[in-house]
Amino acid sequence: DTSPNSMNNSLVSILIVTYNAERYIARTLHSCLKQTYQPTEILILDNASTDRTASIIKEFRDDRIQLHRSSQNVGPYQGLNILLDKARGAYLAIQDHDDVWQANKILRQVVFMDLHPDFSACGTATFYYFEQQRIASLLEKPAITNFVDHTSLLFRAGPLRYDSTRALPDEHFEIVGLHHLGKIGCLPEPLTLHRIRGDKGNVSTGRTQGNFRGAREHFTYTHNLAGAAMYLLAGLLPPPLLWWLRRRVTLRKAQWVDRT
Repeated sequence: DTSPNSMNNSLVSILIVTYNAERYIARTLHSCLKQTYQPTEILILDNASTDRTASIIKEFRDDRIQLHRSSQNVGPYQGLNILLDKARGAYLAIQDHDDVWQANKILRQVVFMDLHPDFSACGTATFYYFEQQRIASLLEKPAITNFVDHTSLLFRAGPLRYDSTRALPDEHFEIVGLHHLGKIGCLPEPLTLHRIRGDKGNVSTGRTQGNFRGAREHFTYTHNLAGAAMYLLAGLLPPPLLWWLRRRVTLRKAQWVDRT
């Protein structure tokens, strides 16, 4: 049963850390506000943006939105810790400042979590949109896993926080933290779109630039040699070769959609 009547209507806190996202933040917020599940609260930490990000957020006249501003950039994961301390929801959902959700994403996840108390978290299948190439990939994940796309993640509230000293705080949070508290599910529907920006302005691109610590951590967590190698090669190879490796090696089993 995926109807609202099958749930206890727990509050869901949506957490967004923003930095210079004026090109994207309005669409991201619209996708959060249009969620068919309620009640929600949307907690935003603006990480000392120097563009119009905060002004655009203020234009949204909606009581669900709470904007907090940092006088200095504390980074995305310490920013999430700040919001975790402020969140009141029984469930917590992570959203990136340049990504988009389908309207029924939260509803589907809350129903799943309510029906499966032995699960600590739930993600969804995710389209990865490569902005520069104007193409999206969809890679199937198992229904029970130890890591889902971070911007698709919904989990039960608790004391767990991000370790921002890690090279990959999101993978550590899920694989070492949430996975030890319960199972992590992944819904098969592609309810999340994760943008890989052409300007290399988001964490998804910047964290894979010749990152030895990231490669070591990724292999330790996943034992995925090809994925770990990408952390080392991303900052060293010319973009056309890197793109060929991504399509032919790390995402060779993905479905591809042009001009999404």
